[in-house]
Amino acid sequence: MNRNSKLKRFYRYRSYKRKLEGGGNGNSDQSSNSNKQAKQERIHEDASIPSIAIGVVPYDYPSQLLDIEEARQIRSAVLKEMVAQRATNPIKPQFTRNAILRTGWMVFHCADEGTAKWIEELDYWGTVNCNAVRESDIPSGLSVVGSFPQSAEDTTEFILGMIEAQNDLPSSKWKLLNRNNGGDVAILTLEVDNFSWQKLEEKKFEITFKYGQLHFKPGGKRN
Repeated sequence: MNRNSKLKRFYRYRSYKRKLEGGGNGNSDQSSNSNKQAKQERIHEDASIPSIAIGVVPYDYPSQLLDIEEARQIRSAVLKEMVAQRATNPIKPQFTRNAILRTGWMVFHCADEGTAKWIEELDYWGTVNCNAVRESDIPSGLSVVGSFPQSAEDTTEFILGMIEAQNDLPSSKWKLLNRNNGGDVAILTLEVDNFSWQKLEEKKFEITFKYGQLHFKPGGKRN
């Protein structure tokens, strides 16, 4: 077989292989573009960089959640406001990383307190009606249900304090959504913060409580 024949067979084989990998209709390029776009939306967050987190949430959060297009409008609106106020605003807004769309809301990582206050005071977010608040003030939308034995006569504050005393969880900051007592058992539905949710997931929602172990039932997850 001469050189030209070998080259023709090689190129035919390579073309055939590409069609198999891409489905023969350009799906490979479409999939590649989709993956690139997804990676751009999921900007890596480096927790080692000091910042002040400001959340931008819809007025009716968590009933109303932001989508990707609304997040882009908000990013654009913030940049436009920075330019529009450049001559009158003594603050020079700076951020440690890109604005991130979480489940239904956005977080801006401000480099300093001046930037954080500037974001909080903005009242223009494109076509979206939003509020800007400290991230710690945003309802997490995460809830758990626990049946606490020998606790019907205990106050909710005492129960949450007991959890915090025995576990690495800031339970004193959890919000009570509902409580029922059955016999000597207190059944509590609690809204927990994102940090606590992550810790509970690691422990498979099992904690130490009083003289035994207690298993939480995950009630809801928005973030």
